[in-house]
Amino acid sequence: MKKFATTTQTIILAIAMIFALTACSENEAAPAVTPAPTPAATQTPTSTPEPTSALESEEEEIIESFTPIKSVFPTGDRSFAIDADGGLWAWGNNEHGALGDGTTETRLSPVYIMGDVVEIYSKGSSFYAIKNDRSLWAWGNNSESAPLGDGSTEIHLTPVHIMDDVDSIHFPSLSDYDTRFIIKTDRSLWAWGYGYTGYGTIETHLSPVHIIDDVLSYVRDNTINDSHHVIKTDGSLWGWGYNIASNFCNIGNLWRVSPVYIADDVIDVKPGIHDLFVIRSDRSLWEIGLSSNSADLVLIMENVTEVVTRGALNYAIKTDGSLWGWGINSESAPLGDGTTENRVSPVRIMDDVDALYGTFVKKTDGSLWGWGGTARQPLGDGTAETRISPVHVVDNVDSLRGGMNCLYIIKTDGSLWGWGSTPESAWHSYLGDGTNETRLSPVHIMDNVDSAFGRFVIKTDGSLWGWGNNEHGQVGDGTTELHLSPVQIIIN
Repeated sequence: MKKFATTTQTIILAIAMIFALTACSENEAAPAVTPAPTPAATQTPTSTPEPTSALESEEEEIIESFTPIKSVFPTGDRSFAIDADGGLWAWGNNEHGALGDGTTETRLSPVYIMGDVVEIYSKGSSFYAIKNDRSLWAWGNNSESAPLGDGSTEIHLTPVHIMDDVDSIHFPSLSDYDTRFIIKTDRSLWAWGYGYTGYGTIETHLSPVHIIDDVLSYVRDNTINDSHHVIKTDGSLWGWGYNIASNFCNIGNLWRVSPVYIADDVIDVKPGIHDLFVIRSDRSLWEIGLSSNSADLVLIMENVTEVVTRGALNYAIKTDGSLWGWGINSESAPLGDGTTENRVSPVRIMDDVDALYGTFVKKTDGSLWGWGGTARQPLGDGTAETRISPVHVVDNVDSLRGGMNCLYIIKTDGSLWGWGSTPESAWHSYLGDGTNETRLSPVHIMDNVDSAFGRFVIKTDGSLWGWGNNEHGQVGDGTTELHLSPVQIIIN
């Protein structure tokens, strides 16, 4: 009888549950009755934005497993990411085998390329990865005018080995010539490509050739000039390619095909459009070129920690935190000193400067200030006006990231904010705030952000999120839909 009674109770309970489920299905407004979870079953919520709809909430519940991401590298209409274990992933436009997955098919979601990767670089449609063992690998477009460096001109759909013992790889910024430079772990400099490699000729090299030894650093030229400089381990400065002193001062040869000695005791160099700036170990700033009208280094100022060039404008941050500027000053490209007068020598802009980002300054108190600004790239002060002196934008800033038409800040609490104009072309960015509206002052995008890379962010839990143009699947969410707000990109 005891066994029967237990079976009867079970049947009755089952019937009751069926009636309860039927009632809930017929009346959606009726709440489902579920027992309260025990402490052991309680889960800690993940760091995701609060849902704005039931659909978003449902998607967040589905997305649970992912591989944490260490860095992401968006480039045009394709993207790459390196996961926490060194795995390289790629998605988006795959023309010329740019993704490195062995095909030329567009990928709407991340595909695995290779392992043990620590860094990735691009030059046009050619791509390079340095592995943990410091070997260099390359794939993508390969031609005589833009060679990968493997000794051939064949397009490679998968990574091919270029060389070993690589410390870093460098590319000229806006030069018409297509050259690549490698600093090896023994500090020797190697180069290949078309242009002024420093080898003594301007012929094309399809594989790396040795240039010079004992190199501490290669100096990237962010101008249209094809000049190359290295600082050697003994502090001496050497250069080749376009000769600023010759063009503007009629001194020496216009082009140098091999490295020539320039100066001693150098710790930093910044090439400008018209000048070359040198910081020496005593923190003195020197100049050669148009402004000094000399082939010899001319002293500009003392106690300088950093020099920045931006077009025809030049800036220096001194050891006391003051910012100074000089150059060609105009209303469309203001220096920031409150005037539009050209400055042939440095004038003080502001104090308590921690970092300079173009025409934005992060001060030591975490506030962000800026000058310039246009309707296409508003300053963030609530207007579309151009400012000729610094104005306050926002407080509690940790870092700033910029684009063609949008700017982003990560605040000290890990929140991401942005402002900017609506896109005018496929290469422009959508802000990511869920709209296609111009924002003249910072708006909140998302929380718990560790780092930002263009249209992508990595959150503190290692998850990857992206938004914006997606016609080639460059967002990586498995669709080609435009995303006005961040969506999670699953890599596993």
